[in-house]
Amino acid sequence: MSTDIITSEMNVRIVQKEGSIQFQNYEQLKASVNNFLKKYAGLKLTEDNKQEIKKKRAELNSIAKLLSAERIAAKERFLKPFELIETQIKELTTLIYDVSAKLDAQVKAQETAEKQEKENALKKYFETYLDAIPTLAFLKFEDIGLRITLSTSMSKLEKQIDDYIANVVSDLEEIELSENKTRLLAKYELTKNLEQSKQSLQAELEKENKPKQQDAVFDKLVSKRETAQTVENETLSKSTITLKVRCTKNELLVLEEFMQLHKIDYSKA
Repeated sequence: MSTDIITSEMNVRIVQKEGSIQFQNYEQLKASVNNFLKKYAGLKLTEDNKQEIKKKRAELNSIAKLLSAERIAAKERFLKPFELIETQIKELTTLIYDVSAKLDAQVKAQETAEKQEKENALKKYFETYLDAIPTLAFLKFEDIGLRITLSTSMSKLEKQIDDYIANVVSDLEEIELSENKTRLLAKYELTKNLEQSKQSLQAELEKENKPKQQDAVFDKLVSKRETAQTVENETLSKSTITLKVRCTKNELLVLEEFMQLHKIDYSKA
């Protein structure tokens, strides 16, 4: 950036006159302070001199505060000429920044318009896909999540749209093969995320099948109870019959075990 305006037409002329600020009796005062402090050296606090020690401490702090006050006053006197220059420079820079801000607003307005024009062109590019593939009608331009800047080329942004559409088409092809494709597609159209949609549908199906499983267990229990009731009824209405069998000793043992297992009363002749 050129600084000719500062070096020629608007040359800043700040004159600093030779001056000094001196602590004329510093060494003398330092010697006095050291001599004054000697009487405090070696002081030790006891129960008897506690109040005297506190009084001396206050005296020392008072002297230190007086010296600090002199320092602050000297600094203010020394810096006062600079404060005027500082105020004048700030006044000039404010005038410059006011005009700069107006130019900045124009630049930003122009860049916003260019960015909007770029976004409109990308939306039209995206809509050509929707026209060509009706099954993509549920998509919105915002779903892609493009970060549109003036520095990013149109070809790069269009490539991002191409990749996004290709992924969606691939997802739809997989959904078409699903046993529950209608329900899976409904979820996918909301989430635009195939894995998330699958997990959600799987959770629903498991929840729906749970009552059926519970019913099956209940039916099995009822069936067992009915069977037990039938056996009990049969037991209550037992009949006595005479049965002759011709078998080996081992077969007789097996027969006896069978009757014992099923609680059949029997007697040997």
